[in-house]
Amino acid sequence: MKESRVILVYFHLVLLKKVFCDLPTCNRIPLGIKIDPLPPDNRFELEIEGHPEKYIPEREYRVRLYSRSNDSTFIAFTIAAKEDSVYNEKNPRRPIPLKQGKIYIETSDGVNSQECDNTVMQSDVTPKRDVNVTWLAPPKGNRCVTLYALVAIKDGVWYNYDGPLIKKICEDDRQKVDLQPPENDDCNVCEEARYQLTLENLWLHNTHPLTFPENASARYGDLVGAVHSKEYSLWKYGGYASEGLQTLAEQGNTTGVEGEIQNKVSLFYDWVR
Repeated sequence: MKESRVILVYFHLVLLKKVFCDLPTCNRIPLGIKIDPLPPDNRFELEIEGHPEKYIPEREYRVRLYSRSNDSTFIAFTIAAKEDSVYNEKNPRRPIPLKQGKIYIETSDGVNSQECDNTVMQSDVTPKRDVNVTWLAPPKGNRCVTLYALVAIKDGVWYNYDGPLIKKICEDDRQKVDLQPPENDDCNVCEEARYQLTLENLWLHNTHPLTFPENASARYGDLVGAVHSKEYSLWKYGGYASEGLQTLAEQGNTTGVEGEIQNKVSLFYDWVR
């Protein structure tokens, strides 16, 4: 009986070994080049559109691999993502991998690898100056993700992920209500819409007496807005206020900002007053 168990266990081990050996090996080196890579020389760069410092969970980002110079091209590439990990109390030698999101491509410039998870590679070896992929950020709680690229400029000559070819980005842990919503690039207005705007005064002398205006001129400032194309913006997060907008904020005078809006005739459609 004992001998049968030993034979059965041995058979299982042999079977498992055969199964794992038959699995395809993931080789992310472009064209399977056997030669060592060149040291980075900043000819190529991987960038996340908008250069965000942190990622918002489950939001899509465009990731671009491109040549920094007009005379440099590449024939093969790999774009992939590496997840973060957390400490494994049960087995400290094997950290628990988190999620890395998903990388995919929707153009003919590349294909999703059949052998390597979450990896996009070239579809042909024609010279390229840039390629774009989409990265869908992982759900909340997955800490940091490292996006990286490998580039081959010709057969036998390639660059490993280093320097400008690697980008580590961590999760933005702010609440959703505090985040700027994504722009809608597919907005086609066909009908008229009406909105009611209610202003509530939260600054009262009894609740916040510091620097509260004492004279009778304390009032709401004039309200002005405009219907305009997305190429024009009255203000931007982190940007400097224009002279007209500054005057509106400090004095309640809309003349300056109205003039600034009217100067953008090609982008301006109508007033909101």
